[in-house]
Amino acid sequence: MIGLTLKIRYAPFPDEVLARALDLAVDIEPGRPIRLLGLRAEMAMPDDAGKGRTPTRGGW
Repeated sequence: MIGLTLKIRYAPFPDEVLARALDLAVDIEPGRPIRLLGLRAEMAMPDDAGKGRTPTRGGW
């Protein structure tokens, strides 16, 4: 048996992220079969974040 996971998160999806993902998709080779397509997003820590602290849902 094969384990698969489908993760879907609906709106609000940041327009900036979607626009960049679509820009990157332009480089996909037309006609070439795709086995898996993923997108990773990383959030930079704000300049005023405490050094050596871990971000939490409540803030920095």
